[in-house]
Amino acid sequence: MTWSNHPGDLALQTYFNPNKPHLGGDFGVEGLQPVLREKRGPHRFILVDSKDRFYMYEEWDGFLYWVKSKELEELVTYQEKVNWILCELGDLETEPVFQDRHPADFVASEGNKAIST
Repeated sequence: MTWSNHPGDLALQTYFNPNKPHLGGDFGVEGLQPVLREKRGPHRFILVDSKDRFYMYEEWDGFLYWVKSKELEELVTYQEKVNWILCELGDLETEPVFQDRHPADFVASEGNKAIST
């Protein structure tokens, strides 16, 4: 896998330009920004929002997935969180995000009962 955080690789004008339709608006996620993009294979993105929640987005299927994990929440720095996500790629617990329903909001209203590792 080859991941990049170079601005030229992050498709900023395609997916993250606030002056035109963008991923954050499509899914109702405020402040959604890329952290890393996989340059080969499925062209996945690791993303973060304004609430410091992490996501996976795969260009080929067009779905946005919230990464949920107690372990991820316990890490402090972005670098630790991104490294953890990269190490757990095959085993990440994720939930799809929809314009009218964000799974993190449901978990928060349930007192984090739904989060499992």
